[in-house]
Amino acid sequence: MQFFSFVFISGLCYNYCRVVGVRMMKKKLKLKRPINKMNPVLLLGTVLIVLLLSISVGFSALTTTLSVNGSAAFIPVGMIRVMQYKQNSLFQATETSKTFSPDTINSIVSINQADGTATYDVTIRNLGQIDQVLDNIIEEIFTNSECTYELNGFSIGDVVEAGESVDFTITFKYKGNVTTPVDTNLNAKLKFVFKDYEAIDNLAYFKPFNGANDFFGFTKSGITSFSRSTLTKEEVLAKSGVQNIKNESNDQYNSTTDVYGYVENGHFYWWSDADIVYFHPSTLKAFKSMGDLLTVDLTGTSSEKVENFAHWFDTCRKLTTITGSIDTSGLKLEYSNTFNYANDTNNDSSSGYGLTYMFNDCNALTAVDLSKFNTTNASDMKRMFGGCKALTSIDVSGFDTSNVRSMYWMFRNNEKLTNVDLSNFDTSNVENMFGMFVSAKKIETIKFGEHFDTSKVKNMTNMFYSASNLTTIYAKLDFIRKSDLVSSNMFNGTTKLVGGAGTEYQTPYNSGKKDKTYAQIANSQHPGYFTLYGAEVIRYTITYNLNGGVASNPTSYIESDLPITLNPPTKTGYIFTGWTGSNGSTPQTSVTIEEGTAENLEYTANYIKEYFTVVFHSNGGTGTMDDQIFYVDEFQSLSANTFTKQGYQFSGWNTEADGSGTTIINEKQVGNLIPSGEYHLYAQWYDPNAGSQLVFNVPGPCSFNGVSNNASGSNCLVYGNNNSINTNLKLFNAENRLKDFLLSFDLSYDASNQEANQSTVINTFPESSSTNNPGIVFRRSTNTQFEIIARDDKGTANVKISTTDFNSLKIIRKNNKVCYSVNNGNFKFLYDFSNSASVFDTPLSLGSSTDKNGNVWRTINGTLSNMSVYLGTLDNSYQCDESMT
Repeated sequence: MQFFSFVFISGLCYNYCRVVGVRMMKKKLKLKRPINKMNPVLLLGTVLIVLLLSISVGFSALTTTLSVNGSAAFIPVGMIRVMQYKQNSLFQATETSKTFSPDTINSIVSINQADGTATYDVTIRNLGQIDQVLDNIIEEIFTNSECTYELNGFSIGDVVEAGESVDFTITFKYKGNVTTPVDTNLNAKLKFVFKDYEAIDNLAYFKPFNGANDFFGFTKSGITSFSRSTLTKEEVLAKSGVQNIKNESNDQYNSTTDVYGYVENGHFYWWSDADIVYFHPSTLKAFKSMGDLLTVDLTGTSSEKVENFAHWFDTCRKLTTITGSIDTSGLKLEYSNTFNYANDTNNDSSSGYGLTYMFNDCNALTAVDLSKFNTTNASDMKRMFGGCKALTSIDVSGFDTSNVRSMYWMFRNNEKLTNVDLSNFDTSNVENMFGMFVSAKKIETIKFGEHFDTSKVKNMTNMFYSASNLTTIYAKLDFIRKSDLVSSNMFNGTTKLVGGAGTEYQTPYNSGKKDKTYAQIANSQHPGYFTLYGAEVIRYTITYNLNGGVASNPTSYIESDLPITLNPPTKTGYIFTGWTGSNGSTPQTSVTIEEGTAENLEYTANYIKEYFTVVFHSNGGTGTMDDQIFYVDEFQSLSANTFTKQGYQFSGWNTEADGSGTTIINEKQVGNLIPSGEYHLYAQWYDPNAGSQLVFNVPGPCSFNGVSNNASGSNCLVYGNNNSINTNLKLFNAENRLKDFLLSFDLSYDASNQEANQSTVINTFPESSSTNNPGIVFRRSTNTQFEIIARDDKGTANVKISTTDFNSLKIIRKNNKVCYSVNNGNFKFLYDFSNSASVFDTPLSLGSSTDKNGNVWRTINGTLSNMSVYLGTLDNSYQCDESMT
């Protein structure tokens, strides 16, 4: 037994050091998965000890942590346990029971009111040696569909490091739309699911999809574009119909950050804070049959991990532009074992692998960037460019076709191509060239090179059918024409084809020789339609680095093509500044390749980002401020105000001088305000010494019945709308947010006729609002307490006030600090709004509160009187004791 223990502990020490070392290496090198295979020595020792323990005490005595002589001997590499689950608070709720296991918590509770909650403290600890990430929370039992839960301090994607404990709370409550619960009983069982931490930060994959009937879960019909959203995450989540489209399929390609998608006005937008979002390797037929699609902007995406590009843009008949390059380096070499490549003459059939049908019937596509195409593993190019009627050039010079089986209809109906250079094609495995150039009506020249091996081709039917402008086909001497080659109508309709250029013999087109008979070099012994490869005029290459842009320019030239003026590229969000390269290092927006040039050329496109200029106006003040430049998709803080105006205080910026436009706070972080041009901001001023003025006064009394909340009293109805008193004072908007104010009222209140937390007396932001808008609320929180709440985008504060002998309240904001006084006592500090970075336009209401849709939310049963609001600078008689709260 001592020997086995020695083996076990030795293996443990080795494995622990190895695991810790790997974990450190993983974080440094950003490996995708932890390496947690157990060392054979440790495995042997573990098995032997478990066998001995099972013999002596039985397996029922084993726990997660094994013990040898009373000491811990083994802890798993990764293990998460719930260590604590206890009640924090119950509000309008009654608990029946609560239990927890290593990964599951369970509560049976009755939540008696719509605003009731049941909150529990949870502690989770990682007892293992590998960081774990919260992957999911499974609602195994959630018996009340009106209820929901929320976590505070922990969320999906958070990491629990090895040895770390995490404390957080879970609150069960009713959903926001529930006002009167139908069923108050809840049995909630939540299971926590963890996985090994993905060490690569900010890694994102689109979820896999097969292009059958939808596009990332959205209906294909009506989608006209695909591009990255330039909005913030908060702005995206505020959109309707937003879906999370990141990969969560429990494979090695899971995202570590969010990816969202939404459709707006026909445009499909995706958003992620990751720099690059990868298409999942198993993505199939990505944009297939998107009949309304006009543009695809792949900027910010990568397809380098995709294993199959068959049908990716198939039948996108309106697609005109694909911005960015397509990287096919992850293409997986696969052949269909049941597909007959050689005898495939069915226009609708496909092996479904490689690059087959990739751009098929993209009738309007004008250009495609093939610079990142790696075709080494391409097995099928059937109809790859078939039906691309608008393409003027296709640069396939870099294609490796050594594994391709079929080129069926590869360039079918390419009606604007004038020449195709296949001199680098290796066709040694191609079995089918059926209709390869059928109806390519403008092609004049086709070049087959030294490796255009047709020894395995069994079908050349219609290969050049109706290529009515074809004049020259360059080929090698041993262009093979097998005896069993099917070749009917191979040259049918190629009435301009002339062979033998540069050889001893020429024969014009012979309408009686339409098959493989003339598929040879013409000489004195026999006629032929081919011209010997190598005898043609020298053709030079033009290489472009478009840096993500799109341009339609020739990729090669011969002397007779000159001069050639390059078309400028376009790139969304950027301004083209010129070409560099063969024309020199200084960018030139106009480049012409002049007559007499005889060399290979290369050009690089240069850009600057689109930008707009913010122009600051003093609007009656003094001083100067420089204009500020903002580039597309780059956010920065506005320059701090340096204007001054004697006797006035600066309150922010507005797009209109009179403050009627859009308000922007000083030094707010902004971006993409306009696409380009000038964006004008005007300083806004107010007089801090104007003193306070009575801006609202209703002596009352105003009574509310607490049921339909109807108000009674003639003074109330002057301002009221039968359920609340709307002062029309916006105390937290851009105009007034920095001004002092005094708010006061008396309240006669019958606590016995009220439901707790169902009465609000004053309110400056809507109930159930999802954002932390600045404002103040005064309401009853329990049968014996009132509550004042102050909040903004930086935080929140509240204070409880006893209902006993309560009859009046005063609230002041002086120098941006809010204080309160009960029953004419001293003013006590509540909250400091000095750092608030937001404004809010909701007016102050008395007698009740409303939700964000304007509906009555909480009602009051009582009488308000002596209601008044003073706005403006308060004198020194109003002092706040900041030591008291």
